[in-house]
Amino acid sequence: MRRFIVIPVFFLALAACGNASLRESAEQARAARDAIAIAPERGAINGLHIGSSEAESIAAFGRPAWVEKGFSEVEGKPDRTLHYDGIEIYLIGDEIFNLTCRSRRCVTHDGIRVGDTTGKVLAAFGKGEPEPRDDGPDFLRYPIDNADIDLIHKLQDGKVVELELWFDYT
Repeated sequence: MRRFIVIPVFFLALAACGNASLRESAEQARAARDAIAIAPERGAINGLHIGSSEAESIAAFGRPAWVEKGFSEVEGKPDRTLHYDGIEIYLIGDEIFNLTCRSRRCVTHDGIRVGDTTGKVLAAFGKGEPEPRDDGPDFLRYPIDNADIDLIHKLQDGKVVELELWFDYT
């Protein structure tokens, strides 16, 4: 009878250790993210934030060249993408969920534009969360404090080629 009790207790202890290890890993990842997080007001492009409205988008960039309409299965609401020359703004309902810019028209709260150097980004924001890629451009990601949002700088040949405000659905 003892043998049958020992085995379940062993597996419970093993599971507890695994959960503790997962918790520690998650806490370490959260601490690393918090160390490089930027203030919410700095997470803006042309004054727009995740959650800004379509009217604010039009005030910042004018009327879009064209609008692509759809439906967000995640949110269960109509969505649309406002397309400009080098700029896409994805909205669900009336809120921005993603803003991608490959145009010098876009500027972050800290004055970073497409075409600026990696050094200028690092001077303005610090080291960020690098995402070097062997198969393409590198990225510097800056999480927004207390939000599931990132300000991302896509880099190629030492220069910013794209700015993105990204909402993490996960």
